[in-house]
Amino acid sequence: MIIEKGIPDFMTVSVGSCQGDRTYQQDRLAYFTRENTFLGIVCDGMGGMEGGEEASTCAVETLRECFRKEIWTQLHPAEFLYRSACQMDMEVFELADEAGRPLKCGTTAAAVYIEGDRLFWMSVGDSKIYLYRNGIMQPLTREHNYLMLLNQYLTEGRIKEEEYEKELSRRDVLVSYIGMGQLPFIDLSKESIQLEEGDQLLICSDGLYRAIPEDQIAVLMTREKDAVYGMADAGLLLQAAEQAGQRPLDNITAMTVLFNGITM
Repeated sequence: MIIEKGIPDFMTVSVGSCQGDRTYQQDRLAYFTRENTFLGIVCDGMGGMEGGEEASTCAVETLRECFRKEIWTQLHPAEFLYRSACQMDMEVFELADEAGRPLKCGTTAAAVYIEGDRLFWMSVGDSKIYLYRNGIMQPLTREHNYLMLLNQYLTEGRIKEEEYEKELSRRDVLVSYIGMGQLPFIDLSKESIQLEEGDQLLICSDGLYRAIPEDQIAVLMTREKDAVYGMADAGLLLQAAEQAGQRPLDNITAMTVLFNGITM
């Protein structure tokens, strides 16, 4: 977990992570700040032994280095997120063990870039970003998994219903993730989303929404609020997931961001 001080005064941030029943904690989260800019990311590593941990850590550290480069900060936020995702992908793809053998690991990445009251986002894999506004929770991202392709193929008539049903057992297999050496799918907002006072963002690994259905998460975003800041508390969301989730419980990581509004 990499947390930098100096969060802009127009937002409040809450973070939490738990290992669940897994042998390793392969999730990583981080946020970085600069003047009126906030960059937050959640990664969910994949790979045998410690490979997933190395992949998610490498992705987070690579994003931090990108954010520190002055020439990169002059890019449009959408371009910055796209280039950062490609850079993270190559860095993770090139990870090797002590003998120089490729680790063959990977990680998801879901990131938000907030500049003043403008939100941009990027996603690769199945970690998710939600916008919670006026009691309604809207997913901004999709899951880059085999089910996504199956639905596309079925809609386009490239497969029949029988084949679709047969392939559903592989529905959760990721078809795009950081560390492939190229990114078949990368979703990002090319235009900004105008944030309104009271808006909340939830960035989380799949461990959260697989333990608790999305409609229940929406209820928790209202109920599990910090008494001081009036926002969803990431730690309380994780507690609810641990209590409700079926065993074995996956790594779970969440970051909530409350937009307090900008005073002129």
